[in-house]
Amino acid sequence: MSTLTEREIALAEAIIIPSLIAQQLDQQDQVQLSTFLKVLLKYIEKTSPISAEHLVQQIHLEDDLTVQQLQQYFQLILVHQINIATDPTISNKKYTTGDIARFFGVSVATINNWIHKGRIVGVEKGERFKQARIPEDAIYLSTTGENITIKEASELYQTEVERTSLRPTTAIEEMKELIDAIYHYEQKYKGTYEEVTVTSTIMTSQQQRDFTEWQQLLRTLQDFKR
Repeated sequence: MSTLTEREIALAEAIIIPSLIAQQLDQQDQVQLSTFLKVLLKYIEKTSPISAEHLVQQIHLEDDLTVQQLQQYFQLILVHQINIATDPTISNKKYTTGDIARFFGVSVATINNWIHKGRIVGVEKGERFKQARIPEDAIYLSTTGENITIKEASELYQTEVERTSLRPTTAIEEMKELIDAIYHYEQKYKGTYEEVTVTSTIMTSQQQRDFTEWQQLLRTLQDFKR
């Protein structure tokens, strides 16, 4: 685990190194450094979409950047990476496609298809037949516009596992529990799931979590009735 001293040293170097490089740049070097920073920023954005959001908003890698701008952007990228690497609250936990399939209640083939179509942001498309490792801050983009991080999907799955482990002893009690949970959301959002999600265009992260759990409850109830 990195100590505070290591972090301070790294942050100091993140300021010094780009400055030293900038002093040696000619015109061709500036173009190459700009290309390098674009690729580096794209990698950060793909692998850490949530934590990189603020960084991406700060950096505008356009043509004809000055040496000072390149130096500043290089420093911002390095400082961002160091902050992520030394932040003890940020997890680097990763899941297999099998784990993600279990969270969403779909097949591994479906997860691979989502990755191929770019519906899981923050995971690189790997070689065919090679199992992907998906970070918990990757984001699933649903066809209805509801976005949820893999971490949130994992937590919802765990909540459902805990709920079902305490499942009532009779089928009638189980169905009543599902209906009560669905009714809670209908009262909270003043309508059925279909009515509410159709009219909701901009959602908070809390609403996204609620809608995902609400949808899962409806699916469970539908399966229960079969």
